[in-house]
Amino acid sequence: MALQHVHDVANKFTYQILSHDTNGLCFDDVEVDFSMKYNMKVDQTISDVIERTWTERRRQNPRIFDGLKFRVHQLDQRGRHRRPLFRLGLTSYREYLGTNCSDQAPELRVRGQREHGNPQIYLSDPLGVGAFVLTDDNKFILLERSHWCSEAQGLLDGPGGHAEPHMVSGLLENPEVDRSTCDAIRSEIFQSITREIVDEVNIPKCFLSEPRLLGIVFNHTTAWRCSLQFIVKCQLKSDEILKRFKVQDHPEADESTNCIFVDESSVIDATSSDWWDQLAPASKGAYAIYRQLTTK
Repeated sequence: MALQHVHDVANKFTYQILSHDTNGLCFDDVEVDFSMKYNMKVDQTISDVIERTWTERRRQNPRIFDGLKFRVHQLDQRGRHRRPLFRLGLTSYREYLGTNCSDQAPELRVRGQREHGNPQIYLSDPLGVGAFVLTDDNKFILLERSHWCSEAQGLLDGPGGHAEPHMVSGLLENPEVDRSTCDAIRSEIFQSITREIVDEVNIPKCFLSEPRLLGIVFNHTTAWRCSLQFIVKCQLKSDEILKRFKVQDHPEADESTNCIFVDESSVIDATSSDWWDQLAPASKGAYAIYRQLTTK
């Protein structure tokens, strides 16, 4: 299918649907092209902005830490079946806060467009992952983000995070990238969302289906940073999940303060629901994707 951007300026997101329906795309339906040439462009001015922003963010919140992330350079399509192709490089959380989350982000986008015809070229654009987790009693999971988090504090969001380069064996030690490396990165992208659900909600992996990719959301509040949106089905009912969440012994328990559930049927009229205004922009985009796929 041809990729089209759908813009919602009022709710601060843009999305692209990658799947024909809510069954989503599996691991074999997408491709990855990884290269260091897809890293962001950096000069001394941008390095100074990143350093100043990081120093101030760390002063405000000593709990944040740096780490490598995959950078989205471009989403393309390949072959007769027009399979999604992700062209990825490397970036870091430090670069993300210093570019996409900086007050200089609008200026960097204008400069990138003017100098390279690419508004994102001077931005970190780390690849995010997010999930619709559909419970056995047909509800979606939303988490209320802790106020210490660096983004979307106090808002409702689906489980999510980032694919992690350090999880791909040998990637950081060997600059030579072959097909097997790209396949390993693709695998990490799909595995990462399952890991985030386990770590954030306290649902054991054995109760979760394989993730299926639905689309991609661009968050206007973080200079069009993008996240892949998956659907994952869970064999547990919402009350069982809530009990597990409240134990608070999972690795990322402190990233959220509450776990709530919304009926799958309510997504169609989500914009008129009492929880819509509490959603983070990326989650609003995710629900827009799901609504469009279910109302075709």
